[in-house]
Amino acid sequence: MKNILILVLGFLGCAVNAQLNMPGIPYQAVVREVDGTAMSNTNVEVRFTLRNLDALNGVVVYQEQHALTTNNQGLMHATIGEGVVLNGNFQTIDWSILPKFLQVEFRQTGLGEYLEMGNQQLMSVPYAMYCERANDVNNVSTIDSISIQNNHLLFYLANGSMNDAGTIELILGCTDAQSCNYNAQATIDNGVCKSVGESCDDGNPSTFNDVYINDCVCQGFNNLLGCTNAFACNYNSLATTDNGSCVFIGAICDDEDGTTINDRYNGQCECNGVNPNAGIGNAAVLLPGNITCQDENISVNGCGGLTTLSYFDHVYDLVEIGGQCWFAENLATTKFNDGTELLVVTSPQQWSTNTLPGYANYQYVSQNEIFGMKYNGFVVRSDKNVCPVGWHVPSDCEWMYLEGQLGMNVFQQQQTNNRGLNFEGEKLKSNIYWEVSGYSYTNSSGFNALPAGIIDIEQGYVGVYVYGLFWTNTPFSVDLQWFRFLSAHGQSIFRSALYTFGQISNGMSIRCLKD
Repeated sequence: MKNILILVLGFLGCAVNAQLNMPGIPYQAVVREVDGTAMSNTNVEVRFTLRNLDALNGVVVYQEQHALTTNNQGLMHATIGEGVVLNGNFQTIDWSILPKFLQVEFRQTGLGEYLEMGNQQLMSVPYAMYCERANDVNNVSTIDSISIQNNHLLFYLANGSMNDAGTIELILGCTDAQSCNYNAQATIDNGVCKSVGESCDDGNPSTFNDVYINDCVCQGFNNLLGCTNAFACNYNSLATTDNGSCVFIGAICDDEDGTTINDRYNGQCECNGVNPNAGIGNAAVLLPGNITCQDENISVNGCGGLTTLSYFDHVYDLVEIGGQCWFAENLATTKFNDGTELLVVTSPQQWSTNTLPGYANYQYVSQNEIFGMKYNGFVVRSDKNVCPVGWHVPSDCEWMYLEGQLGMNVFQQQQTNNRGLNFEGEKLKSNIYWEVSGYSYTNSSGFNALPAGIIDIEQGYVGVYVYGLFWTNTPFSVDLQWFRFLSAHGQSIFRSALYTFGQISNGMSIRCLKD
């Protein structure tokens, strides 16, 4: 079927059906192609539908169709009331029920479905009633224009004459059926139409985003003050306006205890200081009550305002958590920081027999850019440093400090296997790439832990998109090393040096920590 455009001239007039002595409603329109060319001498079909009260959902009181032929100028003529009846009876239409709407549908004869060409509202005094009151039907001509003056409906006809159809009731209101305050009885639109979602003012200064809802009531939303930063430990998802109350893990604070030092906010937004006499080493100050780490040194020196670091032509994002400055990406270098190249390990069999510091590419080059390299345990045990100068592979206790900043208590920090009661793993994991549904990964810490998997000496490549494993620089035994393990199936942090995964011949990811 051709693409067709009907240009409706909108001429509605009155005619008389001689046999039934009932009025008809003449209709004419120009039919054009989409390029504006008139469709001359073309067979077309038109369907007219009359509805009560509503243009879209009103009750159908009458429907008919016409088979017509356009003239040389593409003009077609029809008289509504004289077509092939599909529904109703034109003679028995109750014209006192107002308003009435006329729907016009069109198609080229025998081609495709009817195309709806729009709806238009008939005047409150219908043409049929007007025609009955005309004294001389021979003088009834096509209506050229209509106006309302002093509550009288005036028809100006194409033959130059004017007829007064009588007084009508003028009802002001919204005549747009799509508006929430549509008035089916209104005859004159007074510009008061309102749309759902349209801006308004509910008169309450404590609300915002005031809009009209379904019943045309203007409603605003309560303005709730609070912390709107998702990375803060006191983030309020319901807050609409930030009131400057955000508290961040590791930020300096004052616990109002003069006997403590190094006061900082923890994962529960609690300000805690430590007693400098509680232990022996620096970790005893930073991790009070943690017996495992009493003699350890914990790096808590901040990023100094840096957000990125370039290392061997790769730019790494940085994140500061609890005063520690971490890589927010997995290490991807192929050499120590003095330029010494690492051994490229090419097969699982070589991983199991090799005793030199080595790394492996991923099976797919595109994954290298996302997940970094895999390093065996000999890299972190080497006298050389694989991290940039001024940085190092974090210790088991430095990981515990990080976990404490996420909300893990001292008892849990020192346990093995799955630990944490406050979704610490969820706070570390990137919110993309983890493929198991049903678990949430907020990355609220900004650590951006990735599911890079492991190269296992027995199974080869394992767990990409499901597991994230990270070496510490802390040995457990001759051939076992402490590590951290995140799984897409849970929200805890796994700590161990045992099992197959702890073998130093395996390949895991590395995160660097600032000295």
